[in-house]
Amino acid sequence: MRLDHRSGQLDWATAGHPPPLIFTRDRAIPLETGGTVIGPLSEARFRQGLARLEPADVLVLCTDGILERRNRAGDFFGRERLEGVVRDAWGQPAGVVLERVFEAAREFGKTRHWEDDATMVVLRRQA
Repeated sequence: MRLDHRSGQLDWATAGHPPPLIFTRDRAIPLETGGTVIGPLSEARFRQGLARLEPADVLVLCTDGILERRNRAGDFFGRERLEGVVRDAWGQPAGVVLERVFEAAREFGKTRHWEDDATMVVLRRQA
């Protein structure tokens, strides 16, 4: 992934990870262009996607450990809950958004151990 901080131009390839999400004031846009997981296939090919991060937009990247966090019933935290937490934190600094997602995921699966790595990056483009 590469982001030009002056223009907001973003180019990426997912390489098997959950798609990053751009949150605008009105919606969440999944950045799904990419390819297979890096490593197991020596001849893997990846497509590069292009997007623009506008002022105030939020970019969220996370590993599947957050999305696949399970509660006592075995339900996943999932992308819908992630989107809800980010939407509820709209307008807050990126660090606050990050903390709220982790708080929500911890609370959702509070009786269970984390089953996978939980890594997240949140960026908010300044005006």
